[in-house]
Amino acid sequence: MGQPDERAATPEEIRTGVLLEWWWRTRRAGHAVPSRKDVELIATTGQLWPPGIDVAAAEPWRDAIDFLLTQVKFGMRDPVSRLPKRGPVAPPWRTWRA
Repeated sequence: MGQPDERAATPEEIRTGVLLEWWWRTRRAGHAVPSRKDVELIATTGQLWPPGIDVAAAEPWRDAIDFLLTQVKFGMRDPVSRLPKRGPVAPPWRTWRA
């Protein structure tokens, strides 16, 4: 018997998977991150700041989110592991939790 056909992931599904992986890793590392709902809304729309998100919570992560959205757009595999550890896409110092 043949293998079942696997449906290709949509751009929205890919963005959601990437941004939620970033969100989970960053949150687990102790950083203050935007809400999961906000991250999912960004992934759904593909926009940095779609209407309805908490911009104040997301703004410190602008460069990282923009980097990830751009990498997904260009077909990069596993862009979360390629985030630089230093520079504008690294975790902002002001998000560290005490």
